[in-house]
Amino acid sequence: MDETRDREPLDWLVRVYTPAWLDLAGLSTEAQVLRDLRPIVDLTAAKDAGSAVRAAKIRAHQAWNDIWSGEDNVWIAARADVSAAAADALRATPGPRIATNVATVIWNPGGGTHWVSLGGDVMGTSMAAAGVAALIVAKAAARTAAINVAGDAAWESKWSRLQEAAWTAGRVAAVAAAKDKLATVTTFFKLGNTPWVPLAT
Repeated sequence: MDETRDREPLDWLVRVYTPAWLDLAGLSTEAQVLRDLRPIVDLTAAKDAGSAVRAAKIRAHQAWNDIWSGEDNVWIAARADVSAAAADALRATPGPRIATNVATVIWNPGGGTHWVSLGGDVMGTSMAAAGVAALIVAKAAARTAAINVAGDAAWESKWSRLQEAAWTAGRVAAVAAAKDKLATVTTFFKLGNTPWVPLAT
């Protein structure tokens, strides 16, 4: 079997799939770094890719933590549902299945065995980026919907007989906004449709 073709899924995950999620989250610099990597056709390229992916994952998790924070009750009620929507969006793409298959990439140069673990880092980065993209739009939508129902009291956690309705409205609006945002990537990466990046010859 052609070794280069065997590495096409990994190359696609690193240089196409993950950057798409990073771009959606506004992490365009990190996305471009991955796109600019040389094709993953040998152990050195895989190690370089692993370092770049892990750096992107750290940045995406930092962004996740920043947007996740907030103690207002509307956001607390909505953010877990939004995160679940992000996870569902990833599962609707080929990424998780492909990442499982290439979780550990093994080369046997000169009879030796070397490996580079990338599948977990790729999905960790993509999941964090998807979560960031979803949470950003969801937070704004939740606030707007809650205020429309109960005014500033809903967002500021002040007592209001309409507060519970406001929280529900915020949660529903947050999830809807998140799904709309995530659909721009999930629609492109349809399950079972895996457009490999052509590798350099």
